[in-house]
Amino acid sequence: MKKKINVNGVDITGDIGSLHSDAKCTMYSFERPAYNFWNGIAEGMIANGATYEEVYWWLSSKNARWLLDNMDQEIQKMGKKYGKKVNLNDLRIIKHEESINATN
Repeated sequence: MKKKINVNGVDITGDIGSLHSDAKCTMYSFERPAYNFWNGIAEGMIANGATYEEVYWWLSSKNARWLLDNMDQEIQKMGKKYGKKVNLNDLRIIKHEESINATN
């Protein structure tokens, strides 16, 4: 079973979603990583001589799932690396300014 994200004992994976979803935490670029990743796979396959039909077949097969099964830790590690680079001071300033604007 896939390990879920755990922040202070709370699983946030069910709370995040695309901007126009009913998710608790909506994101402008929720779909972007998947879009870029799968298009990169397709471009690489075509550059290697695959036809569009073969690309569609592979993307629809369990091969794509197995690829991700083997990449879970790598993807999470990449996210954690960039998460550590988020400037929390800037984030706190923005949150403070939003709360001031909301009361005006």
